[in-house]
Amino acid sequence: MICISNLQNFHNFFTYIFCIFFLHRVNHNIQLPESICDHMYRMAIASILLNYNSDPSNSPPALNISRCLLLSLVHDIGESLTGDIVPMDPMGKTEKQRREKLAMEQIRDTLLPNPAGEEIYQAWEEYEQQQTAEAKVVKDLDRLEMILQAYEYESKQLINLSTFYESVRGKIRHPIIQKWAEEIEQRRLNLSIDNELSFQKKVKQVFENYKLPLITLGTLFTVTFTYYIKSHKS
Repeated sequence: MICISNLQNFHNFFTYIFCIFFLHRVNHNIQLPESICDHMYRMAIASILLNYNSDPSNSPPALNISRCLLLSLVHDIGESLTGDIVPMDPMGKTEKQRREKLAMEQIRDTLLPNPAGEEIYQAWEEYEQQQTAEAKVVKDLDRLEMILQAYEYESKQLINLSTFYESVRGKIRHPIIQKWAEEIEQRRLNLSIDNELSFQKKVKQVFENYKLPLITLGTLFTVTFTYYIKSHKS
């Protein structure tokens, strides 16, 4: 159980992490991208829903949902100090991990130098090491939330985010989360078909609306050009 005994530590900690409410992901020219806070909160809610979607006859071992909630809510908290470092960043995975570890150590040793800071650090480290069932499930939820966001961006902004899906395809291990991911991909396929049909319909509508003016313009051009040729021959 997290306990913060010093009010000044509490205030310092929240001053730093407050920025994750406004720190947005900036890759792929996405308009109004989600914040890091949005991402972690949705993962936390998904972990609760996961508890109510288990099939007792065919489900993995029981999970500690409270632990999943904690891991979801702290796994990216170091980005309040490092900023959002995306997988495609030129710095590479090793440097990304080094910076995030330093940020979490700063949270533990400076911002929250008490049992609360240690517990948050241990939860983050558990997620990074991927040894417990809860850490693995939260990693799956991290991947799921990313493609869910990608689907929402694509449906609203008509952009192609195939790399999001490709980066997680085949990596989700929990059967229920796998099923959710498959449903998102199927919806994306249907969205692509719908968008194509919608585009074809719009093209046809534009052609129908401008067909008469185009014919009229073509006739006018032909008459004008014919007159020009004849006037230069005479």
